[in-house]
Amino acid sequence: MLRCSPSAHHLDQHPATDRRNKETHSFFLEPPPETVVQQVKLFKGVDSELPELERQINRWIRKSGARVLSINGNLAPAPAAGSGPMNSFAAGDVLIIVHVEIDTPQG
Repeated sequence: MLRCSPSAHHLDQHPATDRRNKETHSFFLEPPPETVVQQVKLFKGVDSELPELERQINRWIRKSGARVLSINGNLAPAPAAGSGPMNSFAAGDVLIIVHVEIDTPQG
């Protein structure tokens, strides 16, 4: 939006059309309004690698500049111990949901 801040006493004269008017006007442009948008970001990993998943989430938050509203997670159980020869210490799946707010310029 363009706003005019007149410093002239004669508002019926415009400096661009009347050269006798020596008063000045200051013009400035306002930035376009912003809309706040809520979004989610999903992260998936395994419970045996939680420190790496945590680093990945924190890195994304820093780089995106988003405002975090909430973080929720779900841990799926690991396969049963007797379901295979090497599955006695199998990792369970981890799903992390990060609910954020971002500003998007309109225009």
